[in-house]
Amino acid sequence: MTIREFLAHTSPGKSRVFAIDGDRPQFLEAVTSLSADDLHRTGDLLDTLNTYLVSRDDAVLADALSELPGAVRIAVLDFMKEHCPPPPLGYFGDFGPIDQLRLDYFEDEDVLKEYVEAAYLIGLGVRVSNQAGVRGRVSWQVELLSDEVFVPAGGDPRTWALPPAPLLSTWTSRLAKGDPVASAFEVALTASADGHWVRLHTFTYGKADNIYDAGSTSEVRVDVFAAPVSAREE
Repeated sequence: MTIREFLAHTSPGKSRVFAIDGDRPQFLEAVTSLSADDLHRTGDLLDTLNTYLVSRDDAVLADALSELPGAVRIAVLDFMKEHCPPPPLGYFGDFGPIDQLRLDYFEDEDVLKEYVEAAYLIGLGVRVSNQAGVRGRVSWQVELLSDEVFVPAGGDPRTWALPPAPLLSTWTSRLAKGDPVASAFEVALTASADGHWVRLHTFTYGKADNIYDAGSTSEVRVDVFAAPVSAREE
C-alpha cells in the first residue's frame, strides 16, 4: 500500500478522514473521524497528514496531533505506523517518495554509459550494479529513479545501503578530474573486469541541512566489494 493523499468527507455532525491508496486509487481507506466539536480542525488535520507524506517528520506529526482527542491521535498514529512506514534508504526525497521508473539491463557498456549520462543530465537518480548471467557473461542492471536522493551536509554520502559483503574500496565524483559519470564508469568497469561486484549510484549532496539553503552538488558514488559479481536473477 502506498498512501498518496488524505481527504475528508464532512457532514454537519462529523468529519470522516480517508486515505487514497496509490496502488488502488478507486478505494478509500478509513483513518479516523472528528466529532461535531472538532469539525473546525478538519482542514488542519488534513494539512498535517499530507505534509507528513512529504516530510516523514514524526516529531512534527505528534506535535500537530497533540490538541486532538486521544482516540483520534491513537487512530491516526496507528494508521501511519501500519500504512506509512519509513521508506527504504534511497527512496525518499524532499518532495516525498521517489519512484522506480524503469529497470533495464545492458551488456553494451557504451550504451550503458550513454543511458546513465542522459539520466544524470536531467536529474534522475540511477542505481547500477554488475551481474553475472547463467553463462558467466557480465551485464549491468540499471534502476532509473524519478529523482536523486538528497543527502544533507555532514550526512553519509551514500543513499544505497551496503549489502552484507566486504567493502573493498569507494570512489566518489569529488575525485573526478573530468566528467563525473565517465570517471565513475572508468572505476566501475575496471573493477568489474577484475571480477569484483560493483555498484554505482547518484545522489544530491547539500551544503546545508536543507536542499534550498546554500546550494548542493550532484554526485556519483562507486562501491567495489571484495566479492565476485553477483548472479543475475533470471
